[in-house]
Amino acid sequence: MLDGDEVSLKAIEVKWVIKDFATKSTSDSAHEFKYVSPPISLNKSKRCRLIVKHPARAEQGNKSCKEFLSVSFAAYHCCFEGTVTFYILDCSNGKHYKSKFEHYVFPEDGAGYRFPKFIPLSAFDSNPFLLPGGNLIIGCTIQVDFEISCNPTNDIVVDALGSSFFEDKLGKYQELFESEKYSDVKFVVQGKDIHAHKNVIASQSPVFAAMFEHEMNECNQNVVDIIDIPYRAMYELFRFIYAGTVKDIDDVAMDLLIASEKYLIKDLKTVCEKHLARKLSPKNIVSYLNLAELHGASQLKNRGIAFVTKYADIIADSPHFDVCKLHTNVMREVFNCMAKSKKRKLDE
Repeated sequence: MLDGDEVSLKAIEVKWVIKDFATKSTSDSAHEFKYVSPPISLNKSKRCRLIVKHPARAEQGNKSCKEFLSVSFAAYHCCFEGTVTFYILDCSNGKHYKSKFEHYVFPEDGAGYRFPKFIPLSAFDSNPFLLPGGNLIIGCTIQVDFEISCNPTNDIVVDALGSSFFEDKLGKYQELFESEKYSDVKFVVQGKDIHAHKNVIASQSPVFAAMFEHEMNECNQNVVDIIDIPYRAMYELFRFIYAGTVKDIDDVAMDLLIASEKYLIKDLKTVCEKHLARKLSPKNIVSYLNLAELHGASQLKNRGIAFVTKYADIIADSPHFDVCKLHTNVMREVFNCMAKSKKRKLDE
């Protein structure tokens, strides 16, 4: 890290000042130099860094890279889907040489992404206003669409709900749920019984609350028949209500997303969307996009459309991908997104 560097963060607008860049870059123009920003806090322990570099030699056989500065974005201790935009700020805060990573998944290992030809070195000679006071000012806009759990186990815990939620729910309510002690309502799913507590599940789901508030057969008899949700998904839905945890989510994620929408449990729906977004592949993209469209999973749908746009050549050659099986609305959005992407490339 360079002495005297400054980073200010307002919301997700980053302004990085590399002091005396004009002097340093001139003296090192024939050599490799590298500038690493101080850590930028995104949320609690989650942080990122920006890196500006001039290569001393051609990269990947591309000699022209020697005439450019590269810029990189690297995330640490967080994995998220979002958009990162770089630009140069002039003396009047005008933005120049915009470059954008749009709808990318940024891994938590610091590997990051890089623009090898961010700005030509010659631009500083012909446009001195790009180095106000001899300083290089890098602007960066970080738009986090949603965080992706990088938990290596197959048990999903919603970190966003906080440690107090986790400790309280997992320590007390999971035991209450599994023991069936004091339960006052029974759900019958595929011939199996799930016992629950009205006050607990009603507090987490407005659908259950309405069910128990009105004089329905379910309220009077304390028995509820579930005919449209599989047993495993329904059991994990209750586990989440009580403990904020889902076991073996790989096996139930799609059914659980449907159940979470039906019973209006937003946190659980978010967990399912994030998990499925991490699993996108040519084999499942059609079913995931259709699921997202039919059940209002906007995060999953946006990620899926971006996935198809980015990897269109690979997906088109896959025997598992059949565009005709896409929901009409999704098909329209995919084509629109691909057309816009192509136009941006042509404009560049």
